[in-house]
Amino acid sequence: MDEEATEQTAVDVAGGASRRAALASRRRAAFPLFRPPKRSAAFKRAYSARRRRVRPLLLAKLLGRGALRPPPSTLKPPDLTILKDKRPSALPEGAAVPTRAPDPLRLETLDPRKAGAALDRRQKPHWDAGPLWHDGEARGLIDDARWLWLWTKGSRWWAAPEPDGPPLLHHHGLWWSKRRGVWFVQHEGEPWTWRRFAEWDAEGLVNLRDGVQLLYSADFTKVAVLTPGEGAVLYDAATGEELGQWLESELPRRRPRPPSDLRLPRGI
Repeated sequence: MDEEATEQTAVDVAGGASRRAALASRRRAAFPLFRPPKRSAAFKRAYSARRRRVRPLLLAKLLGRGALRPPPSTLKPPDLTILKDKRPSALPEGAAVPTRAPDPLRLETLDPRKAGAALDRRQKPHWDAGPLWHDGEARGLIDDARWLWLWTKGSRWWAAPEPDGPPLLHHHGLWWSKRRGVWFVQHEGEPWTWRRFAEWDAEGLVNLRDGVQLLYSADFTKVAVLTPGEGAVLYDAATGEELGQWLESELPRRRPRPPSDLRLPRGI
């Protein structure tokens, strides 16, 4: 086969793959992911008994469209490791200050604007009611016998849940951390990343560890949880009410991920 024919074959193969991918994407976008199917009670019981439950991230207290968008990519997190040496040694009544890190699940529900609201503007470190340790822009919050550092700058609130971990930013009602230049939202104690899913014509979150996806309808009233190998569950995005389920075999086939160590034959 001459060089011109080889090049044309490569073009044909690439074009065919592109057309197949586009067709698969259209099939997914046409799938009624946000219109729950009618199921019998027996099906619902059997499905619920076998699947792994992943909670959706509810939007009842968020802003709707755009609420899941990450903070600006240019925003640089502050260095909060300096707070490690600012913790007081004792509570107002003399008891030792807790040293355990905060519970990640409890942290996700914390509104720092309320929890860290200081009663005065005194700059000298002191205890406010709560008790809340107040040291300028820093706040030391005690919750469930655990210690959490909060830090405020302008309208932004940050948290330092781990002494050497990345700081968290409270943005649109959610906590975000920036890792290797990418913003991740904290959900169920794990980092999830926002993504636009062109194949579903929807946006949402994905857990890079296990591939679970949270896909939101265009009006953000419904959220589908897609778990690899187990299918999908549809929820009300405000209340968490379960609206429907699909088996893995009922969903459009997922496009396989390309191997990370792909090697092309010599001469191509």
